[in-house]
Amino acid sequence: MAVKTNPVTDSLVYRSYDPWWKRPDPASLVPLGGDDAFWAALAATGGCLLVTSRSQGMAAIVSGSARGGVAAVVPVPGPMGAAVDGTALAIGTADGIRIYQNLAGEGTGEGVFVPAAFHFTGRTSVHDVGWDSAGKLWFVNTRFSTLCTVEPLVQFAVRWRPSFLAEICDGDSCHLNGMAMSGGRPAYVTALGETGSPSGWREFAPGGGILMTIDQEIIRRGLCLPHSPVAREDGVFLVESGRGRLMHVSADGKEETEICEFPGLVRGLAPTSGHWFLGLSRIRDSSGHVAAELEQAVGDIDTARLIALDIDRGVPVGEVALPFISEISSITLLPMKSARIAEPMARDFDQFWVFTVDR
Repeated sequence: MAVKTNPVTDSLVYRSYDPWWKRPDPASLVPLGGDDAFWAALAATGGCLLVTSRSQGMAAIVSGSARGGVAAVVPVPGPMGAAVDGTALAIGTADGIRIYQNLAGEGTGEGVFVPAAFHFTGRTSVHDVGWDSAGKLWFVNTRFSTLCTVEPLVQFAVRWRPSFLAEICDGDSCHLNGMAMSGGRPAYVTALGETGSPSGWREFAPGGGILMTIDQEIIRRGLCLPHSPVAREDGVFLVESGRGRLMHVSADGKEETEICEFPGLVRGLAPTSGHWFLGLSRIRDSSGHVAAELEQAVGDIDTARLIALDIDRGVPVGEVALPFISEISSITLLPMKSARIAEPMARDFDQFWVFTVDR
């Protein structure tokens, strides 16, 4: 039996009679090509990238060095947004939020994330997730067009809704999808339509998207499928998927700057102190007439890609193809050079626990 204490909290413990998480499945590791500039940019961050794909039901952690990289792939049901806080990792899924714990602990340079908790939200189409400064976990409840928090004894607690939503209903009215945190709290959201009618956003797609503040001010209209907002002191960065571009909008919404444009559907944005990383996806066939409009507007690609970007100059510096994914839902920077998600087998749950102890 092994007992280990997390060096950060000094109270987190795991116990197991068989350290199954130390035996990665070789079949889950996919070697990646890409150019040297991409791997150098990723290595310079000291981290690795968690990529989710809802349509294909998988998550992949991309790590490497200046010489090349690998993706550790694991099945996850309908993964969307993800967030990391210390040794905890949260991933929004088809019917809830999975929370993983890093058994390697902080400061080790590696991550082995194992399931620690699951919060059932029902079929709410969880999109972006994020922890606030008080340790509360927020998420975008797309089906109910609201921002919610995880609370005991309920599937979700509604904390915010757009002013144009007259009542709480499950009709996916505006397709609320993106949430940007700033100052330890939600600050901006993106949606695909300014409407409170069930499925009303579809009448405005693909060019009726909005960027709005939590204070109910819509600072940008007419966006084409906005996603992945990232807040900064001078405003917010976001991707306009339907026009294949990354853009910046000032905090008051009066100034808009195109950072760069890509020949494909852009989705997923991970900022770092150096290069930023964004995702380029194939156009979803199930999008119907919107798919045809998007293909004409931005073109299509053969497989999903990760792009390393010089954000100051607005210039891509390197890329890597992900041959096992056609559509990227989100990209999250993890603060360790390599990591993987270790899913236990049924027999492992009989002899494995993660818990805290009062000291």
